Amino acid sequence: QLFSSVMAENEVKPSTITLSATISACEKGGEWQKALDLCGFMERRRLVWDTIICNAAISACEKGGQWERALHLFSKMSQEKVVVDTITFSAVTSACEKAREWEKAIHMLLLMAKTKIECNTITFNAAISACEKGCEWETALQLFGSMLRSRIESDMLTWSGTISAFEKGGQWGKALQLFGIMTQSQAQLDAIILGAVITACEKGDEWEKALQMFGMMAYYELELTTTSCGAAITSCQKGGKWERALELFSAMLIGKVESNAIIYNATISACERAGEWKKALQLFCRMPQNAVEPDVITFSAVLCACEKGGEWEKTLQLFSVVERSILGLDTAAYCAAIAACEKAGKLDKALQLFHEMAQR
Repeated sequence: QLFSSVMAENEVKPSTITLSATISACEKGGEWQKALDLCGFMERRRLVWDTIICNAAISACEKGGQWERALHLFSKMSQEKVVVDTITFSAVTSACEKAREWEKAIHMLLLMAKTKIECNTITFNAAISACEKGCEWETALQLFGSMLRSRIESDMLTWSGTISAFEKGGQWGKALQLFGIMTQSQAQLDAIILGAVITACEKGDEWEKALQMFGMMAYYELELTTTSCGAAITSCQKGGKWERALELFSAMLIGKVESNAIIYNATISACERAGEWKKALQLFCRMPQNAVEPDVITFSAVLCACEKGGEWEKTLQLFSVVERSILGLDTAAYCAAIAACEKAGKLDKALQLFHEMAQR
């Protein structure tokens, strides 16, 4: 707006330098549309584009999640014979990464090598993160190896992206191995990296290793996160460690770590498997206090806990509440209710529920 008013009042013809500064200001302010409008203005006035202007416009698109426009500007640079540099490639690669376009991000990296433009940590990190989001752990590992061979400095984002790629790819062993290399190299560690390792172990059903890694949160004096606590509690559930699950849950409350339905479900399920129906019910009743909405899995776990504890009245009462809600019921919930009916001698109701379950 300032640019337009000043130019109009003083009848000044905008120069490339003026436009470059204005587009850069739009980029810093996250105004990608205004940056593109100015590029269009330059094109209509047949003003000369340069690398700084294009880089600023591409960065504005990257920040605004406009990866296709970023690629279009990159192509435009080639058409206008504008020199591309490391900043150009980094911005385009980051735009593709944010859009989960991992193949295009890798293509940009290969194009950099082909045009003999130096890759840097930012470009590699963006490509590795794109692979992580695309569950392409093997490609992420190859990129990590290329960084080492090229002696490009790695940072926390490099380690975090690669380990997260292993986690999403179900490669808990490789996540642990890379974590070991990281600690040996004395690289800086954060809660996100360790959380990814814990989650990788949990997803790989390596609950003991997951809990062992969780213990390192205190060793490295890292703050507890929803991700790390959730993975650790789920590991406790899988390993039948219900008391440990409750300890971790309490630690979350004390540390004011945000909880969610997944964490509640894992803790309740741990209690259910141990036959601790009272604690399962207490956790369920606490959910509204923490503004967490129960889901189908929550109700199923509580129903099973009450039924196993011989609390057929509570089971049927809770089943009736869920039955009237919009959540729906799963097979485990029906089985718990049918078993409760059998214990209460309500055979007709049990038969009715069995038919309902069969028709689902």
